[in-house]
Amino acid sequence: MSNVSTPRVINIGLAGLGNVGAGVFKNLQKNRSLIGQRIGAELNVSKIAVRDLSRPRDIEVPAELLTTDWKVLVNDPAIPVIVELIGGTTTAYDLVAAALRAKKIVVTGNKALLAERGKELFALAEECGVPIYFEAAVAGGIPIIQVLQEGLVGNHIRSIHGIINGTCNYILTRMSQAGLSYADALQEAQDKGYAEADPTLDVSGWDAAHKAIILASLSYGFWIPQDKVHVEGVDRVNITDFRFAERLGYTIKLLSVIRADENGLVEVRTQPSLVPLSHVLANVSGAFNAVLVNGDIVGETLFYGRGAGQDPTSSSVISDLCEAAAVLMHGARHSGFVPHGLYGKSKPIDDTVSRYYLRLTVDDVPGVLAQVATLLGQRGIGEPGVRSPERWAERVRARVGGSRRSRSGSTTQPVGVGSTSQRRSVSGSNTPVSVITRASHAPVVLPIPRPVRNTARIIENVYVLAPKVSDSSRVHTASAASAQPPPKSWRPPARLRQTPIPRWIRP
Repeated sequence: MSNVSTPRVINIGLAGLGNVGAGVFKNLQKNRSLIGQRIGAELNVSKIAVRDLSRPRDIEVPAELLTTDWKVLVNDPAIPVIVELIGGTTTAYDLVAAALRAKKIVVTGNKALLAERGKELFALAEECGVPIYFEAAVAGGIPIIQVLQEGLVGNHIRSIHGIINGTCNYILTRMSQAGLSYADALQEAQDKGYAEADPTLDVSGWDAAHKAIILASLSYGFWIPQDKVHVEGVDRVNITDFRFAERLGYTIKLLSVIRADENGLVEVRTQPSLVPLSHVLANVSGAFNAVLVNGDIVGETLFYGRGAGQDPTSSSVISDLCEAAAVLMHGARHSGFVPHGLYGKSKPIDDTVSRYYLRLTVDDVPGVLAQVATLLGQRGIGEPGVRSPERWAERVRARVGGSRRSRSGSTTQPVGVGSTSQRRSVSGSNTPVSVITRASHAPVVLPIPRPVRNTARIIENVYVLAPKVSDSSRVHTASAASAQPPPKSWRPPARLRQTPIPRWIRP
């Protein structure tokens, strides 16, 4: 006979029955028995707030559970836990703030709300003595919030590098692996449900930036202001960038970078980045997410999984509900965010130093590379060298199809420049040229080329070789009857003038 007691029933108010909300309701019903046995409580959704009662839904929900007024959830004394999954930052803020004032535990997956108004809400949670849980706000089903709050609590976080937007990662993966244009990759992501009809929040980089703000704030003990975060999207990345990235041994990912310098200044940025093909993050493909955390004690740890979707995200919400149940039954609590004074200032993007990739399109005329080198040198951007990966480009064209040609008929090649924190561009009209810069304390300016002939100095796949000449090749042999001396005006061909001609064969 089992001596397991009947679980305590904990009522939940669910605000929002969209994709994630429906997943939470469905999976709570599916694993009700398992959850009850593990936590000693039965999680029961007793009320659900929705915008439209008549909207068709993929799951069956008893009509008596539905309401259009979220205040019903907050004002019900039998509901101690509120789950906010309606999105946005206006009504969602009002709902969460009202729930906290009513001494109710809040569970949310709203990263935009926390990024914009998290400082206010966590201060209110502390004042009211109830916690906010938000595992689902970052990286879907990956328990990265719990890792930072509990698993790595004894570490100074040196850095975090994350691929934390599945939509952008899917788009960039398809551009890299299938040779799709940005527009085609985006359309495919929308067709498969990875991207919204309006993908602006994702492709602009701000969805990932909101998540980076949350991770950085948890790691360094103060809430990072949005205006201190540098954000760039993926909408300007094209297939040419991928061709050069591969040629140089990289791929392109939308990377969120979080790190503190030796003075305690915290840098937070989200932007398309060149990731070495040998790095573990380069192999994170499709809609998957990954977060690489470097702690001063533990070293590097990698967390990988699905970063979005109904089931992965609802899994994180249910995890937070179980934590809320533990608080109600056993009194353990934390506010969700613990401020401290070891750090406290954000680092302006203008003060960060990093390597950059530039692609320049210039006229294919003598002296243009020298001008580019001079401009880069004047701005302290490294020592340039010339790359013209035509053989590699032929392989890529065979895979993606087609090529672009300059007015002279030669295949064009893109330009890549990578080096310091400064970024400049030079635009022309014709042939792109590849210029790769490397950091140097004393930038060296390229000499002006003298394109008298196509040599290896200008075009990579054309070489000047010494002619293969032997003594026997310099003598015309014939029969005695037909042999004729050469005319007195005869001179050796130009190719034979490179080495002295022995006296004995001179006319």
